[in-house]
This record gives sequence, structure tokens and C-alpha cells, in this order.
Amino acid sequence: MKKFVVLLAAVCFLFVGAGNALADFTYGDNSSLALSVYNEATNVETGYDLGIIGDTLDLSYAGYLTTIDVSDLDATVSLYSTMTGYTNLFGLTTETATGINSTAILNFNSAVRSIWNVGYENGSSPVTIDASDVKSASTLLSDTGSYAGLVMGGTAAYQPSLETLNSGDLYIYLYQYDVRDLNTGFDANTDYTAVLIIQQDGDVYLNEVAAVPVPAAVWLLGSGLLGLVGIRRRNS
Repeated sequence: MKKFVVLLAAVCFLFVGAGNALADFTYGDNSSLALSVYNEATNVETGYDLGIIGDTLDLSYAGYLTTIDVSDLDATVSLYSTMTGYTNLFGLTTETATGINSTAILNFNSAVRSIWNVGYENGSSPVTIDASDVKSASTLLSDTGSYAGLVMGGTAAYQPSLETLNSGDLYIYLYQYDVRDLNTGFDANTDYTAVLIIQQDGDVYLNEVAAVPVPAAVWLLGSGLLGLVGIRRRNS
């Protein structure tokens, strides 16, 4: 019986691990959605592969994706992807599309390809490199909100930063363009295709943060306290 319990635990651990595993960085028809966190002052950059779009990652999905290191609240965050056929994605802190510079599409595609294939060397997520690396997201995408010139009117104020976690969750709005055409997402009232939420503990969600259930023990404790109050009043 003990051996069976150990085996069952091992199988459960295997399935849980597989469900939370991150893919390798891939550039191709169905490219990965990448999240890079970097700080030029500390010279540290970490890249997270959130999944291959059109294969394992559906942008209409709502729920938990992964957990990242949020210990450096001065770090800049870039959310990006690009696919063949000139489909480009980038993430900003604004809910309204800023428009893109179509002449910079090739520059953006080249920058992303260089980050994944050279900077991160198609490695397994997460990948940590020097922020000063010539093929890092810090170097090629910067912190100006322009994403290698792709975003028109991009400003540092639009570029996500972990500093937001000092006061709450960080919301990053993901925009998807096919050449010049903006693809809106699941909500017709918004410009963005999806929203990525980074919580203060580092948990990353797509489109929706799961409600935290109240443990049954808390409800029992609350009922017990109410019962004690009732008894005390009756005795008095």
C-alpha cells in the first residue's frame, strides 16, 4: 500500500510539473510570446517563454501562466512576439492602441529573432543573460516604449515596470497587428488583444486573475466565533 501511495504521488507530481512547464524559445510560424525583465543598472536580464502562440498558447485563455522573479522592482518589462507573415505583438501599459510604424516591422522582427536565437540561444525558459548583451531585449527593445521603433509615439511611461507592484498588480495590454491592421481581442470595447497580469508575488495570469477561495477552516472558525458570541449573550 505504501509503495502504491508513493507511485501515485510521483505520477501526480509529473502531471503538475508538465502543466506548469515553459516552452523553449522558438521563432517561426507560431512564435513564442516572450516576457523579458531587465535592469541596466544591475546588468541582469531574464527572459520567460510564455508559450507558442497558435499551438500551446491561446490568447483568449483566462488563467494562470507561470511565476516570475519580481524581486527587482526597478526592472523594466517587455512583452513581445512576432510571427512570419508580419504578425507582430507588443505589450504596453495603455489600454488604447498607439498605432505602429509599418516601416519598422522588419526591424522589430529582426530584433526579436536576434533576442531568441542569439541572446537567449533558443534556451529553456527562464534564460538569464547580461542586460548589456548586444542581443538582449534591454539593448534591442530598450525601455522607451517604442519596441525597436515599431510603436509610434512610444514613451517610457507606456513601458511596463515592476515598480507598479509597489502599489498593486501590473497590467500589460497586448496589441496584435497584421502589418498595419490592429486585431482586437475577446472584448469588442477594447483595442488590445489580451491582457497580462503580474501580481505582487510574481504570479502571471492571462486575461483573468483567479478568485482566491476562502479556506473551509476560516468559515468554520467564523461560525465558531459567532456561536461563542451567541452563548455569551445568552449566559449574560
